[in-house]
Amino acid sequence: MQSIATPCRRMSVAFGLALALTLGSTLAAAETRQNAETETSSDFTVGARLQAVDSVTISQAEIAKGSKVSVIKLQHRQGHLASIDVELADGFIARVPISKARAAFRVIDN
Repeated sequence: MQSIATPCRRMSVAFGLALALTLGSTLAAAETRQNAETETSSDFTVGARLQAVDSVTISQAEIAKGSKVSVIKLQHRQGHLASIDVELADGFIARVPISKARAAFRVIDN
């Protein structure tokens, strides 16, 4: 004699497996995205020297192409690198959004 609970149990197991597969792929995608961001942002560390690849204006300061700055602080928001504080040659500290930093500077040494 087969009970009614058996088909329900099979559906529960199938649903559980489908849910686990969906969550697993979502978590794997998030981990891949996080690893890519970590690799990209790992160049920006405190003490790193950056060189401007083109002239850029940051916090009312004009930085000429080829000028060098030092990273003195990393600013994170919600677990992601949001901006960096750089010290210019004259001692001025400027906060640079990470997207602008990636476009305007290259790391010359860590």
